[in-house]
Amino acid sequence: MQPSCLACHAPKDERPAFVKKDHPEDRAYGFDDGDLQGVHAVFVPDTSGEDEF
Repeated sequence: MQPSCLACHAPKDERPAFVKKDHPEDRAYGFDDGDLQGVHAVFVPDTSGEDEF
């Protein structure tokens, strides 16, 4: 989480009015600077032995 993200994702009561109005079911709040928001994983198959016979 970067500081610029906290404008909308900091404590629930500090969210901008448009977020409260347009996203009433929003639960993406309460974060702090540096919090982890997600992870991307990439799996590359091991093809190192495919050319060997």
